[in-house]
Amino acid sequence: MTAAAATGAILGDSIGYAVGRRGGRPLLERLGRRFPKHLGPAHLARAELSFARHGVWAVFFGRFVALLCILGGPLAGALRVPYRRFLVANAAGGLVCAFGTTYLLFYLGQAAEHWLKDISWAGLVLAVLAGVVSTAWLRRRAKRLYVSEPSDQPAPVPAADR
Repeated sequence: MTAAAATGAILGDSIGYAVGRRGGRPLLERLGRRFPKHLGPAHLARAELSFARHGVWAVFFGRFVALLCILGGPLAGALRVPYRRFLVANAAGGLVCAFGTTYLLFYLGQAAEHWLKDISWAGLVLAVLAGVVSTAWLRRRAKRLYVSEPSDQPAPVPAADR
C-alpha cells in the first residue's frame, strides 16, 4: 500500500512536470484566475520565489507543504528544471513522504490503542459529552461576539416600506 502511494506521488508530480513544461506559466495563470483563493497570483509568486531560491530542494520539501505539493511538478516544468534533477528530488520526496506518513500513523495508532484499550464505555460517553458541551459553549460565544459587533452595512429595508 505504501509503495503504491509513493509510486502515485512520483508519477503524479512527473505528469505535473510534463504539463508545466508544455503549458507552463499560461496554464498556471489560468488556474489562478479560476481558483484565486488557492492558486492566485500571490500564491504563484511565492511558490516561484521559493522555487527559484531553493531549486530542487523545493521539490523535495514541497511534499510537506500544501501549496508546493500541488505546484511542485508544474512549476519545475514551467521553470525548465532539468528532468533528471527534478526526478531525483521528486522520487526522494515521494518516498520519504509516503513511507514516513505510513509508519508515523501506524505507530501513533499502536500507541493510541495501548492507551485507549483500558477506557470503558463510561469514559467514551464522558469524552463525547465533553466534546458536545465545549462545542456548544464555543458556538454560543462566537454567536455572542458576532452579534455584539456593529455592522458597517445599513439595515435592510422591509419590502412594505419601499
